[in-house]
Amino acid sequence: MSEAREGVRPALISVTEAVKLQPYLGFRHVVRNIYTYNLMPARIEELIGGLTELWPRLRARLAGFADYLDGA
Repeated sequence: MSEAREGVRPALISVTEAVKLQPYLGFRHVVRNIYTYNLMPARIEELIGGLTELWPRLRARLAGFADYLDGA
């Protein structure tokens, strides 16, 4: 979603935001596969802390993308 598809859709997120989201994809994999014995509280706290910076930008991008879809 960090790449625009000409004639289809704009990019939803920037490349920088995509890189910052990578650790959350790894966490999602652990949770979805129920590797609960691998959950480390310090790592979870670190991921939560990163959301403080990332979420407001992602929320704005998602709202903009929804506006694009509404106008399509």
